[in-house]
Amino acid sequence: LKILPATVLEYGNTFWWRVRTFDSTGNASAYSEPFTFEYGTFICGDVDASGATPDIGDLTYLINYLFIGGLPPDPFRSGSVDCNDEIDIGDITVLISFLFIDGDEPCCQ
Repeated sequence: LKILPATVLEYGNTFWWRVRTFDSTGNASAYSEPFTFEYGTFICGDVDASGATPDIGDLTYLINYLFIGGLPPDPFRSGSVDCNDEIDIGDITVLISFLFIDGDEPCCQ
């Protein structure tokens, strides 16, 4: 087990990691495929990664992802605008309310 302190992570960079397991006798599995994650800031609701506050393009992107098979938001958390860390119809409702009905600002965790 290797633990890295958060101080080695730089905002805006992408990091990769691989995993392998050991059984009780010490035999190791093969490494998994690499996983990636981006460490840094993003604009909550900027689902299309345009670098701007949420707009109709973000709403369209989210609808496309959920109902037509489009690409997921990157980072994924930018599309979970109702603070539950999942992307579903509730997120579309929050964006519609924010954009057209003067609702609360999007909330990403």
